[in-house]
Amino acid sequence: MDVLSMIRFLTGILFLSVASYQDIREREVNSFIFFLMGIVASALIIYEFFPGALIPVLIFFLSFLDLKSFDHVLNILFIVSSIFYIIYNGSYIIFILSILLIIYKYLHYTGILPGGADMRAIMAISLLVPYYPETFTGLNVKFQFISIIFPYSIEVLFYAAILNALIYLPYVYYLNYRNKNIKVPEMFTKVYRDGKWVPYETPFILSITIAFLISFFFSLFSVL
Repeated sequence: MDVLSMIRFLTGILFLSVASYQDIREREVNSFIFFLMGIVASALIIYEFFPGALIPVLIFFLSFLDLKSFDHVLNILFIVSSIFYIIYNGSYIIFILSILLIIYKYLHYTGILPGGADMRAIMAISLLVPYYPETFTGLNVKFQFISIIFPYSIEVLFYAAILNALIYLPYVYYLNYRNKNIKVPEMFTKVYRDGKWVPYETPFILSITIAFLISFFFSLFSVL
């Protein structure tokens, strides 16, 4: 494994583990954890992709502010800036990363990625690992066009979604079955509380952390 990949792995595991512990214990994660993770990620990406890296860095840190409707204007400016960077530099990594960070924000706004901590975790991972790293097994994505058509953070999110389903669907089903709350399909994803079915809140940060760990040992594209 190369030095940058190792630094990215250690940084991600450190901050994501702290966030997972807090999520399990308190069911709430302090956003400052991902702010700090973003600082380390920014230093690494600026080292590799200056000056273009300033675009996704700004997108990430401005996501911590409540900019309301002005946020939409900034997003357009960031997209235009990243397009100009492609023309200037020829690298698509910064453009894809910028688009991806904006998409994650809108997934949060629309409720598809409901937790603010979940959004910031996956955004911080995107900034920290903008392309597929070399894995501990020595496998590497030889052709980085994969980072353009299926970015690394999407692979982590894909793993996390599968893990979340494998871990919590059976658990929630068991809770409802034990309490004799039988109703399909609600009993697989919700719990019966105070006379109504409510979504069961899972510590998704833990699934993201495990997915991040797995991705450094095995990638869907590590043989390419």
